[in-house]
Amino acid sequence: MKKILVVFILFLAVSPIFAQNTEEAKKHFAKGLTIVETAKSPADFENAVKEFEIATGIAPNLAAAYFNIGAIQENLGRYEQAIGNFKRYLQILPYAK
Repeated sequence: MKKILVVFILFLAVSPIFAQNTEEAKKHFAKGLTIVETAKSPADFENAVKEFEIATGIAPNLAAAYFNIGAIQENLGRYEQAIGNFKRYLQILPYAK
C-alpha cells in the first residue's frame, strides 16, 4: 500500500489541482501522508483517514485525499467505502489512470 501512495505523492508534486487548495488542507493532507509512512497498526491508518477527511472537508476537490482514503480502506477490507472514495476521486479526475 505504501508504494501506491508514494507513487501518487510524486504525481501530486506537479498536479495543478493540488496547487489550488488551501494551505490548511495541504497541512492535513501532509499529516495524513506522514501517518501512513510511519503506520504500524490499523488504528494508525484510521488516523491517516481522519486527516485526509479533514483535508477534503476544507478542499472538497482534493482528489489525492480521496484516492488515499480509498487505498487505505481497501487495505483494511472496507471495500464499499473504498469504492465510494475511488468514485469521488474519478469524478474529480475523470481521466486518471
